Amino acid sequence: GPTTSWARPFLQANLNVMLGTIVSFSQLTKTSGKPVPTEPKRNAVASPIKFAHIVLKTTRYAEMVSWWKDFLQGEARHENDFIAFISYDDEHHRIAIASIPNLEHQTPKRDGVEHFAFTYATLDDLFDQYERMKAKGVSPYWTINHGMTLSAYYRDPDGNQVETQVDSMTMDEADAFMAGPLFAANPIGINVDFEVLIDRYRAGASFASITDYATAGN
Repeated sequence: GPTTSWARPFLQANLNVMLGTIVSFSQLTKTSGKPVPTEPKRNAVASPIKFAHIVLKTTRYAEMVSWWKDFLQGEARHENDFIAFISYDDEHHRIAIASIPNLEHQTPKRDGVEHFAFTYATLDDLFDQYERMKAKGVSPYWTINHGMTLSAYYRDPDGNQVETQVDSMTMDEADAFMAGPLFAANPIGINVDFEVLIDRYRAGASFASITDYATAGN
């Protein structure tokens, strides 16, 4: 029905408030005719920004700390008689070694981590690490061309497996390679001989030739 006379003042007042709010909101969301930037939408759950560190437990504490300092060419940011925090870059620690008594030694048939990996900046750095460790009597048990990396695998004193690698491809190239038929047919890689590769490299072979997957192992 028609609005009663006593209600009209209240409705008009409410209408004035609404119109004022709309005008004010319009002014807040415009600057010189342009919308005010809003904060981009975020995913409901964020992914981590980096992989930070690994902690190893051991009964061979002194031996393990010494081995990992040397292997990574790192230093202990803090070390006492039961734990050491080792880093080689701007991270406060990349590897921590904890002394824990009465542990069972690892066996190949136990569940758990298979290996972890460290990337070197250049092929020279990877080969230098290989030759440096070899001179100390520490040789990799496996050298392989994965396609996207050239890699050497070592075991620390406790038998933890660690990969050293250099990237053979850009990220886009690696993504395409891993989505393609070659990787699907063999997602592990092709065994290679670092001694042969080093001889070829020092004789003048290019990075592309040394890391080429199509001719790997030949």
